[in-house]
Amino acid sequence: MHDINQVTIQGTLATDPEFRTHGDGRVTMRLLVKTYTEVSAGGTKVSRTDVLPVAIWGTDYDAMKRGDRVKVTGRIERQLWTGEGTPSRLSIVAYEIEHAE
Repeated sequence: MHDINQVTIQGTLATDPEFRTHGDGRVTMRLLVKTYTEVSAGGTKVSRTDVLPVAIWGTDYDAMKRGDRVKVTGRIERQLWTGEGTPSRLSIVAYEIEHAE
């Protein structure tokens, strides 16, 4: 049996993308995707908003801006670090990001 770590989300960009150039010249784009979901809580439907961090390598996505609808496909990754604050968080490392309708 093989493990599967794949996720697809569709939502709205909560902020403009942030580009970061690394020492080796490669660029990552980081963005926040806002999703709305209705969930049942004790028989009552409740609207839930999640803001999910996403990162992707490359610069082919500079036309995206806050408020755009996007579809993201990638994997969930746990990032660990030391120091103050939260020692880890989950984020999506994207394979593909495209405009959605």
